Amino acid sequence: MRFFNSTVLLTCSQLSFLILWRRSRSRKDFSGRYRVWFWVGAVCSIFCVATVTRFHERWANSLAGGSNLVWLEAETVCWMVPATTLLLSAFHLMRRDMPFRSVSRQWVRASRIVAVMAGLNMLVGSLVWPTLWVSPISEALCALWPTVFASSLLIHARFVTYVTNEASRESLQPRQPSRWEVRVKAFARHVALMANEEWQIQRAKRAAAKATRTGSKETTSNTIAEQRPAVKTSVASKRRSSAIGKSTEPLVEESPVTKAVNLRPINQPSRDQAAADSSVLQPLHVHPPQPIPPPHFEITESAVSQREDLTEFGDNETLPVAESESESASSSIPEGYSPERWKSLSKKERKRLLRSESSR
Repeated sequence: MRFFNSTVLLTCSQLSFLILWRRSRSRKDFSGRYRVWFWVGAVCSIFCVATVTRFHERWANSLAGGSNLVWLEAETVCWMVPATTLLLSAFHLMRRDMPFRSVSRQWVRASRIVAVMAGLNMLVGSLVWPTLWVSPISEALCALWPTVFASSLLIHARFVTYVTNEASRESLQPRQPSRWEVRVKAFARHVALMANEEWQIQRAKRAAAKATRTGSKETTSNTIAEQRPAVKTSVASKRRSSAIGKSTEPLVEESPVTKAVNLRPINQPSRDQAAADSSVLQPLHVHPPQPIPPPHFEITESAVSQREDLTEFGDNETLPVAESESESASSSIPEGYSPERWKSLSKKERKRLLRSESSR
């Protein structure tokens, strides 16, 4: 079992360094997220060496023997605390670099759960299971979590090699608080609000209202304010209060400079009154408004007249312009080309043939 665990942990370290090498070739990972895989590979290497040499057990025995530790399984606790810190930090960092909701990330979560179960079984397994069951269950869990961890690294190494070696978009964004973190923060906020002085004043007001109804004498918010110890005010608060007091004082009779001017709208004469009254200054170059003539009226008339002129010709008659064009076209056709073949040619070919004909 020790050989199997050491082989699997050695495979995990090699896969971690392979992922580190592929991720270091990234072109868009400007924040250097790929460096977390160096830590993952180092942790796997430390676990592999510890599994082969068992140096952690000798170190824990010497530490527990030289001190008066009365803990439960003191030797196990001495090496499990740093090992748990290293392993959980590696799990957390590598999950941040993996794509969100990926298979490799789910396998990492499963390996973390199995590793925690293996640690708890080592510490308090004798309190839950029979004594004969503790050792085989511990060996099974200690062999299972490295296997699941190596599977997750193998899946992620394939993803980094054949899909993309860039950092995932979720890893570049700040981590969102979980649901339990939000609930704990909300509970702490409510507790702070309940311990606040305003809450006490509201409670005193409710107690005073209840006392007026029942006829008993209770403390009010005024008595609480009177019993409150005097707090030393700072210089800044004194200046602020003096400035507020000055701003709330009634203003003395205003000077002519600071008096507000009553702005009223000026009644301007209309255009007819201004034209009739010669005393009113007229603006220069006053042109009467003229309607813009519609531009399409004459165009449509000319188009209709041209259409009527064209309809005067019969079906067998042709326009003189068309005749002149056909004559010029027939005169420009080189020898050896019929009009139909000449029309089938493109403009470039016609120009080339005419240029060669003129050069002769």
